[in-house]
Amino acid sequence: MRSFKNLKIIEQGMQIVSATHQLNTQFSQTNLSGLIQEINLLAIGIPSIVAESSKQEGNAPYQQGLQKALDSIQHIESKLSAITESKPALKAVESLLKKEERLLEEALDALDVKEVKRPAVRSRLSLSDKSRPAISLRLTQGMQQELF
Repeated sequence: MRSFKNLKIIEQGMQIVSATHQLNTQFSQTNLSGLIQEINLLAIGIPSIVAESSKQEGNAPYQQGLQKALDSIQHIESKLSAITESKPALKAVESLLKKEERLLEEALDALDVKEVKRPAVRSRLSLSDKSRPAISLRLTQGMQQELF
């Protein structure tokens, strides 16, 4: 696990899975059963994608996993918008999806913070000791000295 926020994302995803499973049982005898089954499969993918990507090393796979989960939520929302019936179970799923979407966006925003790296090469001026007096150069006639 990467963090407590990641655990909250997975828990919220599991709540979405159980809510969509309840939809699957409610709409099993209607014309919408195929659509609800697709929604259920997409919902199952959300916590599994986040859990799988959090196990991998580095931020790039984790960020891709969060983005895939966010895309799944958007697909579910588009499929839910095709359902014209108004049932409390549908409203519950929509509210859970909004919460999950906020959590995923916050996690993605936290990953977008870039670390400022120090330059690898330091100049000679930055290496000089400020407490010592500057050394003056003595030039003799006909001799050329290089400063840097």
